[in-house]
Amino acid sequence: MEDRRKFVRLDTQLPLHYGLLPSGVTQAATSKELGGGGLRLVTQEHVQPESRIWIELQLPERPLPVAFVAEVVWSERYDLKAVGPVELGVRFLDISHDDLQVIMRHVSSPSSP
Repeated sequence: MEDRRKFVRLDTQLPLHYGLLPSGVTQAATSKELGGGGLRLVTQEHVQPESRIWIELQLPERPLPVAFVAEVVWSERYDLKAVGPVELGVRFLDISHDDLQVIMRHVSSPSSP
């Protein structure tokens, strides 16, 4: 199968908070991969594909989180049981140019965790 990604992704575990729009109720989660087009995160909640979520991602080299709106592209449970961790693949929809550049530098930095 051909990989359709336009950007390199970095395997990285970073803390983040997200909330479904428009409710905005936030939950903690962790990134699993990060790239210039989006990220993969691990949470406890299934989120429907095409849902829009608001994310604040904490990068180690920056005191304030990077904030953006993303669209859920896919959502899969680790286990086929009805409970347990869920992975979400999201793509950036609304992110400032500066925040995107910070993410791109983080992904391309050889010292990234």
